[in-house]
This record gives sequence, C-alpha cells and structure tokens, in this order.
Amino acid sequence: MKSSYKCQGMQRTCVRVPQLSAITLALAAAHLAPQDAYAGVYTASNQSELTAAVSAANADPDSAATIRLTASFAFTGQTLVTSKNITIDTQGFVLTNNYSSTPINSTYTFEGTYVGAASATTPGTGLSVGNGVFTNNGNVTGGDGIGAGVGGNTGIAVSARATLTNNGTITGGSSASYNASAGGPGAGVTLSTLNSNLVNSNSGVITGGTSAGGVSGNGVYSGVSVGNSIVNQGVIRGGAALNGGTGGMGIRLTQGTSTITNSGLIEAGDGAAAIYMFRPVGNLTIVNSGRIYAGSGYANAIEFATGAGLSTLELQAGSDIRGNVIASATNTADIFRLGGNLDDQFDVSSLGAQYQNFDIFEKTGTSTWSLTGDSTVTTPWQVKEGTLQLGNGGTSGTLAGDVAVDSGATFAFNRSDTYTFNRQITGAGGVAQNGSGTTILSDTYTYSGPTTVNLGTLAIDGSITSPVTVNAQGTLSGNGTVIGNVSNSGTITPGGGSGVLTIDGDYIGNGGVVAVNTVLGDDSSATGRLVITGDTSGTGTIRVTNVGGLGAPTVEGIKLIDVQGLSNGLFSLAGNYTYQGQPAVVAGAYAYRLYQNGVTASSDGGWYLRSSLDAPVTPPVTPPVTPPVTPPVTPPVTPPVEPPVTPPVTPPVEPPVTPPVTPPSGPLLAPTVALYESYSSVLQRFNELGTLQQRVGNRYWQPDAELQSEAKDGRPAIGRGAWVRAEGSDSQIDPSSSTSSANYDVHLWKFEAGFDAPVYESDAGTLVVGPTVHYGTANSSVTSQYGDGSIDVTGYGFGGAATWYGNDGTYVDGQATVSWFDSDLRSSQLGKKLETGNRGNGVAAGVEVGHRVVLNDIWSVTPQAQLSWSQVRFDSFTDDYDAKVSDDNGDSLVSRLGVSLDRETQWTGSNGKTSRSHLYGITNLYYDFANGTSADVSDLHVKSEERALWGGLGVGASLNWDDDRSMLFGELLGRTSLQDFGDSHSVGAKVGVRVMW
Repeated sequence: MKSSYKCQGMQRTCVRVPQLSAITLALAAAHLAPQDAYAGVYTASNQSELTAAVSAANADPDSAATIRLTASFAFTGQTLVTSKNITIDTQGFVLTNNYSSTPINSTYTFEGTYVGAASATTPGTGLSVGNGVFTNNGNVTGGDGIGAGVGGNTGIAVSARATLTNNGTITGGSSASYNASAGGPGAGVTLSTLNSNLVNSNSGVITGGTSAGGVSGNGVYSGVSVGNSIVNQGVIRGGAALNGGTGGMGIRLTQGTSTITNSGLIEAGDGAAAIYMFRPVGNLTIVNSGRIYAGSGYANAIEFATGAGLSTLELQAGSDIRGNVIASATNTADIFRLGGNLDDQFDVSSLGAQYQNFDIFEKTGTSTWSLTGDSTVTTPWQVKEGTLQLGNGGTSGTLAGDVAVDSGATFAFNRSDTYTFNRQITGAGGVAQNGSGTTILSDTYTYSGPTTVNLGTLAIDGSITSPVTVNAQGTLSGNGTVIGNVSNSGTITPGGGSGVLTIDGDYIGNGGVVAVNTVLGDDSSATGRLVITGDTSGTGTIRVTNVGGLGAPTVEGIKLIDVQGLSNGLFSLAGNYTYQGQPAVVAGAYAYRLYQNGVTASSDGGWYLRSSLDAPVTPPVTPPVTPPVTPPVTPPVTPPVEPPVTPPVTPPVEPPVTPPVTPPSGPLLAPTVALYESYSSVLQRFNELGTLQQRVGNRYWQPDAELQSEAKDGRPAIGRGAWVRAEGSDSQIDPSSSTSSANYDVHLWKFEAGFDAPVYESDAGTLVVGPTVHYGTANSSVTSQYGDGSIDVTGYGFGGAATWYGNDGTYVDGQATVSWFDSDLRSSQLGKKLETGNRGNGVAAGVEVGHRVVLNDIWSVTPQAQLSWSQVRFDSFTDDYDAKVSDDNGDSLVSRLGVSLDRETQWTGSNGKTSRSHLYGITNLYYDFANGTSADVSDLHVKSEERALWGGLGVGASLNWDDDRSMLFGELLGRTSLQDFGDSHSVGAKVGVRVMW
C-alpha cells in the first residue's frame, strides 16, 4: 500500500491517503505476496505549507515524496533541507524566489515554473541549490534587474558539492543595462567553487539573460572552482545582446580546475566567446564531440587561461568548432588531443591558425583520426591509443613534426598520391599503409611495432626496425632495409621494381609476389633484386617486367633474389607461357625460365632467370625418417641336415650399358621465333608462278583440224579471249635447316583472271600478250619445339604475260606479277596475336620454253624448262615482347625441267562444230638455287632453308568445244622433296575456263 498526505493551510500534520502503488499492482498481477511501498504526496499553497510539507516528507518513511502547489506564491529566505528525493511540482502555478541565497539543499526534482523575483536592487535567483543532487524538468528563470545598472540574477545557482541535471529550460534574468561579465548575474546557471557539477541533457536548454545595451548574461558561469564539471548534451547559449550591447558567453569560468564535456551546442551571443577562462590561471579540460560556436562578430570560440595552468582540448567524432581556440602563449604543457572511440577526420592546416599555442599533440581512444590538409607546425605527435592516419584517401594530409607511437597504437598513411614522410617515427607502436598511393619512408626509423601494408605501396628508402606484413592488396617497395622478418601475401617490388631492397631477417611467403623490372638480356643485365639475409620459407611468385631488354643467351643467369640463409622457400615464375611444364617469360627472340641456385655456385640458394634449354631442377624434398622396427625374436629351429648340393656355376652376366643422355643445350628461343622465321617462306608460297599450261590450258592442236580459229599445218589455236582460273594447294614443309627447328604447312587458295590477244603474227608464229589480276589467301600453321602459331595472309595483285607460239611447236612464255600482302601472326603458346595487318609485297618473274614433238596423229611429247625468280618483303615491326622483327632475305630462284606426254582427240558434233580434248601427264624436277629465307629478330638472325631438289607428277586436261570458242582446263599436281623423300610435299589442283572470240 502507499498513502498520500494532504496538508492544508498552515497545518503541521497532513492526512495520509492509502494508494496502491504500481509495484504493488504488478506483484499482485503476478500472484506474488503484496508488499507495502510508500510515496508521500503533499500539497502547498504558500511558503509555510511548503516548509511543513518538506518536514512531513522527511519524517515519512517513504523513500520519496512529491509536493504539489495549489497556488502561486513567493518563497523568502528559508532553507529547505531534505533527507530523501523530493519532487516539487508547481502544476501550472509559479514559485517565486525572493532571495539570492541557497534555500534548497539535498535531493530535489523540480517540475513546473520557477521564477526569481524582479528587483531594482537585488533580484532573486530562479532556484538556489547546494549540497545534493538536483534535477530540473521545468522552466526556471532568474529575476530581472529593474532599472539601469541592475543586472538580472541567475536562473539556478549551484553551490558547493551539488550536482544539477537539467532536462528543462533555465534562463538568466534580464536587465535594462548591466555588465554581467563582472560576477555572473544574469547567467542561466552559476556554479560555485567546490565540486559543483552540471549535466545538461539533450532536452535541456540553458540561456543567459539579455541586456539592453550592456553585456548579456552567460549561459553558465563558474566561479573560482575546484573540480567543477559541466556535461552538455543539449544547448548552452549566452544571452542575446540588445540595442548594440555585447552578447553573453556560452560558458564563463573564473579560475581553478574544471572539465567541460560537450556533445550538444555551446554558443555565445554576439561579440563573445563560447567558452572563456576569465583569470590567467586555470586548469580547464574540454572534450568536444558537439558544436561550439563563437558569437557573431567575434573571432574566438574558446579562450583558455592566458597564464599558468593546464589547458586541454580533446576533439571527438562530430566535433564542430567555429572560431579560434586560444591556449596560453606562456604555458608549455597545453594539450591538443584527438580522442574518442568513433572515427573522424581533422584538417591539420588549422593547427597554429584556428588552434593556437598548444604545446602537445596527442591521439587517444580506439578511434581512427584521419588528418587532412597540410601542417607546418613542427610540434611532435604522440599516438597513445587507436590510429592516427595521414590522409583520408585523397592527396592531402601532411605533418611537419615527429611522431611517437605507443605500444598497441598505430600511425597510418592513407593518401592516393606519392608522399614522402621524412620525419622521425619512434616508439613501440606500429605503422600501417592504408591508402592507394605510395608512401616513402626516406629516413632511419626506430619504431619497433609491426608494420602492415594493407593497400597501395610503402617504399622503404631508409631503414625501419620492424616486422612487416604485406597483405593481399599491399605493396612493399624501396631501396632501403627492413630490419625484421617480412611476411608477404601481397607484392614486394624492390626499388619500385628496378632497385635493391634488403630484408635483414627472414622471408615468409604466403603466396605473395616479388615483382622486379629487368632489362632481359645476358648475365650482366640490370635488374631489381630482393636481398634476404635470413631464411626463406613458404611459397610465392616472381613477376618479371622486361624494360627494353632484347633477350640474349645466359650462362649463370640474372639473379633476382639473393638468399643468404636457408633457401627453403619455393618461388614460381609468372610467365608469358609454359615451356616443358615450366613458366617462361619472353624478351625479343629469347625466353627465360626460373632456376634455383647458380651454375657456378650450385647451392647458393638464389633465384635466377636463364634463357637456357636446360630444365630447371626442383630441389629434392627430404622425406621424414622412419625409425626402424625391430622384429620379434623367434627361437631358431634346427632343420634336418641335408647332404650338400653343389650349385651349378652360372657365368657372370654383363649389365646392359645405358648410353648417357645428353641434355639439350643452347638458348631457349621465344615461341615467336618460329613464326618470324617462317613468315617469308609462307609469302613465297603465295608468290609462286605457275606454268603456261596451268595458266591458259592447251593452245597446240594437231594440224588437220580445219577451224576458223586455227591455221593449217599445225599452227596454234589463237584468238582473243578471257580466262579465269582457281587453284588450291596444301603444302607440308620440313626445312632442311631451321634456326628454330620449325615445320609449317600452307593452305593456299588463289583466284586469277586475264585477257590475252595476238599482237603479232607471221609465218613463224604468233605473239600473244595480256594482263592478269589475282587474289587469294594463304593460311599456315607453324610448329616448333619452342612454340607453335599461325600465319594468315591475304594477297592481291596484277601481272602480265607474253607468249610466242611458234608454228614449229616451239613456245616461249614470259610472265611477271606484283602482289601486296596483309598478314596476321598469332602465337598459340602466348594466346595472342603478335602482329595484325602487317603489310608486305612480292614480285615474281619467270620464263618458260618448250617444244612440242608430234609422235602420231594422237600422241606427242613436250620437253620444257622454266626459271622463276620471286622476291617477298614485309614491313618491320616490334612485337609486345620488344622483339624487333625485319626481313633479311625473301628471294627464291627455282628451275624446273619437265616433259609431258600428250594425247589429243577431236570430233564433230551434229551442229557441225568441232570439239576436242587434250589429256596429258607431266613429270618435273625442281631445284632452288637460293639459300632459303631469313629474318632478323632483334639481334638474332633466323633462317629457314627448304630442301633444294624436288620432283613432281601431274595430270591435266583441256576440253574445247564450239570450234575452240570455249575451253575448260585443269591440272592435278603432286610434288615432294627428293632428299628425305616425302618429308616435304605439296598437292594441289588448278582449274580454269577460257572464252575466245
């Protein structure tokens, strides 16, 4: 049960009214045994009843009491002391205080409206409290000063050892004209000298009184204090200035030791500072995560003591200070601190400008503070906790002072550009690289905590004494020394790839990359290098970027990693392709693979690149030693004694002799070389000239055919005509010698057309001339022990021919062509085109002579000889692997000796027109007087030379009808090299149509 006391008039006793408490009801609802709980409720309509209610409440056993006003009245000069928490609720009435003393002590909660009495001499405070814990949920206003020179009084005056929590509104008394800065009249809240505490909640508003023409009241005024504390989550505001006066300060402190913790708004009136220490001596700590604003027209937001004392400003996430912060110019221990547990950023260019005279810079708390802007202040920073980070992902954030990092704390870099930090880093804490840019440490740094590279590049151009962890997105670089172990899950690039980085410790590979720039050439090639004075373990990859190297043979190789301890780590090469199961990189005409140990120093543990055919040897793995198993002892069994048997004597058998295997030697050529070597030979296949018979079909017929287009006595059938011909062939070439041991095939399709006409006739014969045009493709597949690929050629051009047909059966044919080529070269191993649309050209000329010998009316033989010259060229180019490719020799001079056996038949159709056919077989010998084709690949001369002597067989036919006005002709031909018969061979077919008029 609970009860209430109702006090009427000036009675000293009150009526107790039983009531059920909420707790009692809750327990009853839960079927528990009820318990008595009491909270006295009192009423008062004047000062006497209020005093009586307080006395009755003190005497009541209830833990708390409530006094409700039933009328407005004034309270004059009597202290109200309570032993419990008493709530005074004015219930819409007004309690007016006539005095500025401290009439209320102990623990009170204020609800409703409280006003200090206005006065022309001494206005009253809204409330005066002391020696207790007080909560204001109401509206409290200090008394107004009436008349000029009389200041308003404080909204709530808090004396020693009291704590006030404000959830409501507190306003200082106003005045017509008064300088409130001299002692605090008109302040929203005044704190006394000893352990006075103010908590202004997020709903609390404290405002200084206004002044017409003078200086307005402060939001909070603190006297000469010892241990006063102000916590603001709401609004503390200086009084407004009227009629040209000066506004009040947000918080004014006189002297002593105080702490202000702000997450709300502290704001000054016009022309005043938000926080101000009046006397030159005072210790003040401000922790700000809210807003602190100087008054309009005033430069400073915070003014600390100007003399001795300790001033500390701690900024936490969300801090917004508008106006300068001035510490003592004579003190040497004022602290500027970035703290808290939430992350934020700070513009360090404001140090020395907005934030002045601070002597110590600190970072505390678990938060990460990112510094932007550029600082010129040389004051050192001490990172005590959390992370102090230069930059916030952009291009600003610099420090001009040294940094000391405590154990467990971190100094980090987070910029997107290249930044050199040449100040000292000391202490037992660590360093982190968090930005996408490059941070260069160019000095000797003695910090001993861990270094972590999370993103971007950390370049050590000086030295650090720290264990380093390179994470997956991070890169460790530089030309300096890391004194400590390095664990690599990311990338290490010594000197940016081209320098020397020393790890004075062990290297632990966690799948990371060592990336170096190398001028890929011989053993003396310039290269980036990683030097490890300790041991290696784990696995990793070496990535090599060629910087202008043209490739060359090596002996020892190019050392990339120098291991001076135990070389137990395993590295693989990030190659352009794989050769014999091992990654390889390409430079010019050569390819390089990764080898552990040198050639001369065969166990030095280093890692080398060699352009060698010798296969890399993987160091053997020593298997674990299995302890021997001792078998159980079995007692001996004595067998029966058999008579001795003399075994037969077997003659010794000599073991088979295994011939020694000679490992391949010489340089490892790039997989591109075979393509470049074969290129001109493929163009030559397109540029070849055919025979007269293949080009225009048969022109000689037996002499007894009487046709309009033919003279008698065996003259050739000549007339104006046009022809078109198509040919296709498939060649497989195994050269007799090849720098790259390349074989290739060529699939050729070619279309040719021409027109010819007699230009001269005599009794001896007829001269026929005409132009030609051609178009075609040649597709080649190239194979080699070094690599395979393809060459695709499109060609077109024109030419001309002149043929003398002697009436005695002798003919002389001359022809010439000019061609242009467009070629694509692609490597199968590299999986890419090496050159696209490479331009080339070719010229060819040849002469053929033969004589037709008639055997009878049907058969004849034609011995013949031909000499053809061909030259091809292609434009020089440089491929993606710095190989400079140019042709050297693309000439060919081929002779042909052949004889054909010909059979002719003819008949006359029902229309009276003659048709006839010509069938033949031909055998040829070919000999190439040239020495093959060649090219230059960087400094390597490569050559492909086909077998010189070939033989060939062919069959063909011509079918004429309509008195020789139409002709269909064609030939099937096969040929092969006679040396290593069949290794190189070609088969093809040619078919054409001719129309004559």
